[in-house]
Amino acid sequence: IARLANIPAVCAVKNIAGTFEHSVETWRLAGDRIQVNPCLEGPWFRAATEYPGMGLFLSTTSVFLMQAPGYTPVQGYINLTLEGKLQQARSIRDGLAPLRELWQEMYAVYITADKDRYPFSYHPIAGIKCWEDYLGMHGGPVKPPTISWSQEQKEWLWKRLDGTPLAAYAPSRLTTKAKR
Repeated sequence: IARLANIPAVCAVKNIAGTFEHSVETWRLAGDRIQVNPCLEGPWFRAATEYPGMGLFLSTTSVFLMQAPGYTPVQGYINLTLEGKLQQARSIRDGLAPLRELWQEMYAVYITADKDRYPFSYHPIAGIKCWEDYLGMHGGPVKPPTISWSQEQKEWLWKRLDGTPLAAYAPSRLTTKAKR
């Protein structure tokens, strides 16, 4: 990464596979030349509070899947963090735990080696599209060779989403329940 950071066309590294400590080490090696930080929403707060120069580079679907018009907690806690209101920011961030856990379950194939623990450990695009539908965004069908989710898998996701604060803001909430 340190050598790649010298290439003018390289401006950032999306460090999804490494640990938080790996992101910090990469930032120390190349952060003066490219944007480096853990791209996942979950560790961002720690990066912002412990390593303020690390910056912000959230490039995962969790950022938009955990929010809806009228409900923007990720944006809210980022703003509060940048304003130095850390206790308020932490409270909002901690409140996202159920949505973060659900997102991590869908991405388990990339995030953890414990793939047997999660019900759908393969590429998560079908789940992302199902979650987008729940939010009122039309995710559309997956493209081959990806397999669409079964009705059972969709029910699993919708039931989990119905139990979160996001449900009150999801415009398709009633239509998703009607489809069941």
